[in-house]
Amino acid sequence: MSYSAAPSNSPVTLARPMEKIVRTARSIVAWVWLLSILLALLELRGTIEFSSPQLCAVVRAIPWLLVFPASQHFGISRWLGCSLWLGLVGVAVLGVLTFFMGGILLIQALFFFFGGANAWNTSFVYSEANFARYVKQVDISHRDSRDIVLLSITPWVRIPVAPSIFDVQHWTPVQKDFAYFGPDSAKQRAEDQRASRFRFCTKQRARLDSLDRLHLLPPQVLLPATQQGAGTLGCVLGRQVWCVPMHPAPEPIDCSATKAMGWETMNGHVSFIMQADRLYDSFYIDLPYPLPRKPGNWPATLSIVWAWRSANNQPATWGSAPGAAVVTVTRLDTVAHIIAGTFTGTLYRPYPKDRTKRKKIPYGQMERMQVSQGRFDLRYEPGLYHETP
Repeated sequence: MSYSAAPSNSPVTLARPMEKIVRTARSIVAWVWLLSILLALLELRGTIEFSSPQLCAVVRAIPWLLVFPASQHFGISRWLGCSLWLGLVGVAVLGVLTFFMGGILLIQALFFFFGGANAWNTSFVYSEANFARYVKQVDISHRDSRDIVLLSITPWVRIPVAPSIFDVQHWTPVQKDFAYFGPDSAKQRAEDQRASRFRFCTKQRARLDSLDRLHLLPPQVLLPATQQGAGTLGCVLGRQVWCVPMHPAPEPIDCSATKAMGWETMNGHVSFIMQADRLYDSFYIDLPYPLPRKPGNWPATLSIVWAWRSANNQPATWGSAPGAAVVTVTRLDTVAHIIAGTFTGTLYRPYPKDRTKRKKIPYGQMERMQVSQGRFDLRYEPGLYHETP
């Protein structure tokens, strides 16, 4: 009796390589799990730092995500995986149940941990030499800072070392924000230009504000009521013209600013807000949101804040009675995102003798200031923006 050999492509022959591949994959997963635990412990102790929060978050999450296949490979009881997950879920549930009694701190800790937040964050680079950078770091609470040397052992992992063991004073000077070394340095340069203009405008506003208090600025004249998204807003407050940008401008470079957008506050109030800033004054128009699809008359809330015309070091704020001001929209272009129109109303604020009273004061018993000849011509940001803590 004779027997023939099994075909080379039989199920038994094909199963053996597949089993070897599966065993190899499980082994790789298990050692990745073990390595991630080691790296996470070293990072939490401050021995190493990761190059990005995303990488840090992945390393911290792997011990939970791969614990069951790793336990199977190393022959560890499943109690390890169950304990890790039960502990994590237990902390999350406890944080939710005691949210307003301190549980928010637990939720915040979980968010920071799995979000890759570091205890120390690099903010500025002083100098560098080869694979080392002498940097400034601030802690997560922004209450403390330190100078440290970061040694890049790989593109993804750095080791913080005391600067005293290096001759950092003779390294190549850098003197740049650390964000310049991130993946989007063009965005950082744009932000640096914005910050530079902000510092310049802050100085200019302080100087012009002093001139304004001494009544040395030229009398302002209202800009025309245009509808081209010119970024203008103005009105007559009592007998005084208030406009952005200032016209005539006290100097060629204008630091006035306007913006318009849908806005939701942390308490859930939603409105369409138009804001104009001039020197240290800010004028606000609040409209219903979402905006109606056609021009017309809408009820609105007007307010103005004079930061320096203050009582008891508090900004002097005037506001209209709810729904009493009227805005007439003459153009609403949802393609070019332009909103233009006119407004009128009356602003109120309590008399000095009543500002410390806690009870609500009727508008008829307050100071008042008429708003007339109001006009705005702004480009607005589409969508709804949310206030953050």
